[in-house]
Amino acid sequence: WRFFNFMRNEYGIEPKLDHYACMVDLLSRTGNLSKAYKFIMSMPIEPDATIWGALLSGCRIHHDVKLAEKVAENLFELEPDNTRYYVVLANVYAEAEKWEEVKKLQEKMRKRRFEQNPGCSWIEFGGKFNIFVAGNTKHPQAKRIDALLRKLSLQMKNGEYSTKLRYALINEDDMEKEVIQC
Repeated sequence: WRFFNFMRNEYGIEPKLDHYACMVDLLSRTGNLSKAYKFIMSMPIEPDATIWGALLSGCRIHHDVKLAEKVAENLFELEPDNTRYYVVLANVYAEAEKWEEVKKLQEKMRKRRFEQNPGCSWIEFGGKFNIFVAGNTKHPQAKRIDALLRKLSLQMKNGEYSTKLRYALINEDDMEKEVIQC
């Protein structure tokens, strides 16, 4: 707070949306969700999707379903076609094991004909780029890569490595979730 207030009081700098977004992000990440919400509501300028998005991320991190719903409504109003906010809210619901809410949200996305882009990664090896897209089997070594990922996944499991699989990827079957986590 000190530096944020210092801008205005000592240097006469009026905070812009970016400054407010930083404050909301800081408050949200540290678990001060109600302070972040009150801060947004007291802003002298209209909050944008970046500001609401920072608070939604904080709600996901700190498992605040009720506030996440309220924040998501603002985001759906500001950017109705942005799938990212639907996915984050679905993950908030999944973490809270509110599967009916996840289902409703997925149905809403289907009705709006949202497309979820598949995960993608790439590596450079031997001067050549290799691109991997979730679910794509067209890579020349797809079978070998799949076998290796399954082997690594099993080794990780046996080494007691675990993740929050229950909400990692909502629409994938369990085996694909395990492979994708690698």
